[in-house]
Amino acid sequence: MKKVLVLWICLFLGFISFCQERLQIGDTLPDIQILSVVGSDIQVDAWRDQVVVIEFWATWCAPCLERFRELASIQERMGDDLKVIAITDEDDSRIKVFAENTQYPFYFGSLTKELRTLFPYLSVPHAIVVAPGGTIKAITSGENLSMEVLQQVLAGADIDLPLKEEVAWDPLEDLFERDSMVSNVLEIRPGERTDIPQHSRTYQDGPFKNRRLTYVNFEVTSLYREALDISAYRMIDSDELGERYCVDLVVKHSESTKIKDILLDSLQHYFGWKIDIEERENTVWVISQAPDGHNLSEADTPTYIKKANGTRYERPGGTVAQFCAYLEGYGLAGKPVIDETGLGDQLFSIDFSFLPEKTETFFDTMRRLGLEVKNEKRTISFFKLTPGI
Repeated sequence: MKKVLVLWICLFLGFISFCQERLQIGDTLPDIQILSVVGSDIQVDAWRDQVVVIEFWATWCAPCLERFRELASIQERMGDDLKVIAITDEDDSRIKVFAENTQYPFYFGSLTKELRTLFPYLSVPHAIVVAPGGTIKAITSGENLSMEVLQQVLAGADIDLPLKEEVAWDPLEDLFERDSMVSNVLEIRPGERTDIPQHSRTYQDGPFKNRRLTYVNFEVTSLYREALDISAYRMIDSDELGERYCVDLVVKHSESTKIKDILLDSLQHYFGWKIDIEERENTVWVISQAPDGHNLSEADTPTYIKKANGTRYERPGGTVAQFCAYLEGYGLAGKPVIDETGLGDQLFSIDFSFLPEKTETFFDTMRRLGLEVKNEKRTISFFKLTPGI
């Protein structure tokens, strides 16, 4: 969920509103020029005999990288019948490194004002499929594209993929219109705001600092995960009713350190789901200090995370346990992560980054921090949620 929130907010900051000039399915793609990051600029009109896929993406987006591996395989099989243009707003220097590391047979281009106007989007991956002749056949999520679908487009057949259509929204909008003077309140509504994505908000300054939590369009299991402060990797598959809810909780200043406990009590009172805890042996990542000790810089004051996504974690004052929670919560480990450094509540300035297309850079960075990563078996707690009767 944290990954999803960061992704939506980052893209919103660079996107103001949808324009009336945006293209729709059935429109003809104009003869646009795409600024190439690697090689010569791209004149799309030269590819009127091929299927063209324009994929909007980011290097920190794990689903995007998974899509690229699939697209590269499709490109190899379709040859010159398919052209893939990968568009991002990241620095050219980063994209050049990515292209060199992966050697994907794509054209890498920069996100321009014209492309934002023609194809406004809020989340990646975001894919446009253009048929030979220039007709737009799909505006969809990247995972909907397959070899079979693109071959149908090449053959001139119609396709019917889910439309990925989003509306602009303000992640700072207060859906509950809460009075800043309120001291203690809980409100739970059915998730009627289908026009905006699932997201959460914490309050790190202002009158609600550290004492308010807002969740929009969350399923019940996700709400319980937030309250229990665990990742999906520590849950046993639970029954899900499918309904989504908007939840707003405000507590007194004196209760701010207990806000997650209060949230859990509130969910139990409202939904009454049963929580079972099972101890199970499972493969985990164990984080420990290197034999010569860690290389982390000590900090005096706890701070909030400055940046966190699928490739970067920056926190001027945090614990190693919090860093381990990032590794687990953002799916970098793909399994639970256990802190066995013995560093406890000591504060450190942690600046961590790696290149997701080169796995070895992750472990290189960990070694520079003086931290070791091992796959080992541990007995840990797993949570099973069952809807109340």
